[in-house]
Amino acid sequence: MEIAVRAGTNDYDLAGMSAYACSSSLLAGLLTDLNTIDNLDMSKSWWDQYCNEECTFGSSLYFMTGDISINDNKATYCYYFNKSLAADYQIPNMYDDVNNMKWTIDKFKEYATIIPTDMDTDNDGKHVNDTDDTYAVWIWDDIMMGIVNSSGVKCATITDGKLSYTLNNEKLYNAFDKFASYAFDQGITCAYQRSGYDKQYGQIGFNEGRGLFLLSYLWDATAFRDMEDDFGILPMPLFDETQTRYYNSVASYPMSFFVVPMCSFSAEEFARTGYITQMLGYESKIHMTPAYYEQTLQNKVSRDEESAAMLDLIFSTRTYDFGWYFELSDLGGVLMNSLRNYDKNLASAIRAKDKVVKKSIDKYNEVIAELGQVE
Repeated sequence: MEIAVRAGTNDYDLAGMSAYACSSSLLAGLLTDLNTIDNLDMSKSWWDQYCNEECTFGSSLYFMTGDISINDNKATYCYYFNKSLAADYQIPNMYDDVNNMKWTIDKFKEYATIIPTDMDTDNDGKHVNDTDDTYAVWIWDDIMMGIVNSSGVKCATITDGKLSYTLNNEKLYNAFDKFASYAFDQGITCAYQRSGYDKQYGQIGFNEGRGLFLLSYLWDATAFRDMEDDFGILPMPLFDETQTRYYNSVASYPMSFFVVPMCSFSAEEFARTGYITQMLGYESKIHMTPAYYEQTLQNKVSRDEESAAMLDLIFSTRTYDFGWYFELSDLGGVLMNSLRNYDKNLASAIRAKDKVVKKSIDKYNEVIAELGQVE
């Protein structure tokens, strides 16, 4: 897209790109403000209003998602649980915990530590990240960013049209400590990416009934369609019971948005783009979303009415974090590396990036202002 925009060939009216590519394209001045396009009304119900709210720079909006794509749904973090194992170990009704705002990081730890920590299923005498054993939790590296966001913390937010760095605070470190208290226990969790991510060991282990929980995203839901044990779906946990809402963010690497390139179109040509884009969103709400949400997720994947209700909750509490999309000094990587290396000294690693991150934020905001993206 960049080559076409810079060459002025007007090859693309609309582009679907990764969140990372969208962010870099924004900084390069390659995107059109969606709010300036005739026939494109971003207040319509088929556009994700959470995205509109959290992705607006001043009066300008450059990224869009909603019914036009199922990728935002598929990329949303969630917890899966094995209902048979939960019953075997007399785990209380977790749906009630969610509905009563008691589904917290600490509550999850309480349940994850109920089952034995030494289930050497293959009898090979090994149990540290042994992908053939049984664990309370199969854990995905990227879930660390989801835990941060679910606690009400963001790497970066857009405030008054500008990026603000909001990661380095005590709540982050408290949330990390809560999470690490079970995630670093190798008797409880299998960090399956240490043993071969390409083979999707976490999904395989959970699908085979060798895990009480899988911490992942909704992309995996269809992989468990033929799972012998019943399973349920839960939102990301609260930091504690004083938190007033759930936050379910999207995994940044598979997330994508739709954008309109900065073409040398006439007003009439942009209006055509707006009309076509608006119709794509509308028709997708009528046809694609029901097919994915009702037929695939609710009817074919979720095994109970409660999981269907959990999906409603998850999608209605979504949040977006530009700090991950802009890859600020690879702070997402810092979080994941703390998990990978069982390193509890997160504060030092984050604070070591502080000056560089702030310089990047200042630079990005200068670019945005120069592009006329903030009034």
